Amino acid sequence: MMSLLNHIPPVGTAPKAGRLRPWLVAIAVGCVLACGNRYVSAQPAGEAFATWKDVEASPRFKEVVAALKGNGPFNDAAREFVSTIVLPLFEKDDGLAALDDVRKKTRDRLLLVIGNDDAFEQASLLMRDRLNDLARDANQDLLLRVNAMLFIGEQTDKARIPWSPARETLVAAVRDEAVDPAVQIAAVTGLGSHLASLARLNGEQAAAVRDAITSSLPALLPTKPADPDATGEQRSPAVAWLASRGLAMLPVAINPVTPEIAKRLVAMIDDDSWPFDVRVRAASALGRTVGPESGINTGDVVASLRTMAIASLDADRLEAQRLLDLQAYKAGGGGVGGGEGMRFSPRGSVPGFGGFDAGQAPQEDGLSMGVCRRAAWRLYSLGDAIVPDSKKGGLALLFDKDREQEAAEARQLSIALKEFGQALDAEPFGYVLLEALDDLDPAGAKKRAAEDARGDSSEQPAPDASQATPGSEKPDPKPTDSPFGNSPF
Repeated sequence: MMSLLNHIPPVGTAPKAGRLRPWLVAIAVGCVLACGNRYVSAQPAGEAFATWKDVEASPRFKEVVAALKGNGPFNDAAREFVSTIVLPLFEKDDGLAALDDVRKKTRDRLLLVIGNDDAFEQASLLMRDRLNDLARDANQDLLLRVNAMLFIGEQTDKARIPWSPARETLVAAVRDEAVDPAVQIAAVTGLGSHLASLARLNGEQAAAVRDAITSSLPALLPTKPADPDATGEQRSPAVAWLASRGLAMLPVAINPVTPEIAKRLVAMIDDDSWPFDVRVRAASALGRTVGPESGINTGDVVASLRTMAIASLDADRLEAQRLLDLQAYKAGGGGVGGGEGMRFSPRGSVPGFGGFDAGQAPQEDGLSMGVCRRAAWRLYSLGDAIVPDSKKGGLALLFDKDREQEAAEARQLSIALKEFGQALDAEPFGYVLLEALDDLDPAGAKKRAAEDARGDSSEQPAPDASQATPGSEKPDPKPTDSPFGNSPF
């Protein structure tokens, strides 16, 4: 069932139409940066080139590169060439097919061809420091700033291993609240590359990478209240993206976690200002890294996971209800789920079973296959946090021997959550999600059933029997009435 754990839903939510936010630029950092910018830098004094192709074709480039390849020093001529010819290309896109073209070719065709180790370090430091200044310059176009930080994250040594002096710059950007979140996302992407290189490092080098990631975690996993730019009580998509990436890196960087980090993860699990997907990732990270010295109340955390599972399923149900109400409104008053072609389920007349094409949203319950698969991932991940498939760690192992009953209940919850996840993954249909919700929350099931039974009748005044006329005891149905009351479920 590891495929479910590896099915990671997209981080964040799509921006509203007409509101392209800066964080979206950085979330696409792995894609080709081919967008044009609105900023054109001042041309340096003397020779200037519009594109990298022009630079590479120039006699000066060939002269400088030939000298550096031949173990020459990074002298004043080479420094002046990089400062006045190469670096200005990072501040403009006149004629550039893509910003990442200059980024990659500067690294591959200039830095990595340098033969002298000292010259390589000096040139790399110059590029790092100047591009860090660009990335932090609020007066520059954001796309240019993101591209500059991406370069720092992609700097490598001559063996193509992430360049260790870049880490301090990346960590500083992540920890500095004044840095734009889009630039921070680019910095975290770079730190991820450093973490991915652990297998190629010696013990001391690997420890330095882990320390860098660990020092970034408090900034990536904030416990302070939701930021003022968030929509409602939810944290912004950029903050959620950063937290999700931090949670993904955490088990590799530090295992077992310290009590301080464990406390931070528990706080995120219980904080409903975080999106459900982030909270699930926090639970997963805790389950993989928690140890006897973590200092958490295991019983409370397991209870929180059950509560979160129920809340996430119910949120999907309510969102589906809102979607159906909106569809009915747009249809000009057509009843929810009614009309020609109504399909009924063989399971207790629950709509949405076996009657729609794969990849299509079951209109009777409004729960699309995508929503159901996301719910499957959430449920299975929460169950795995309690008893991991890997048989390593997990919250269930932290119960003391005198709390065996609680431990057994936690294991049963893990089994139930995984089974619900597997069922939803196999049949990503609304009725499976709703059955999982009712099984996890039987008390709530009775309340939901009662609300569904009432339908719209609770909102309508009772008919006055004294004003009834013959044949009017049962009023004609309105065209907007649903055959299922007020609920599509």
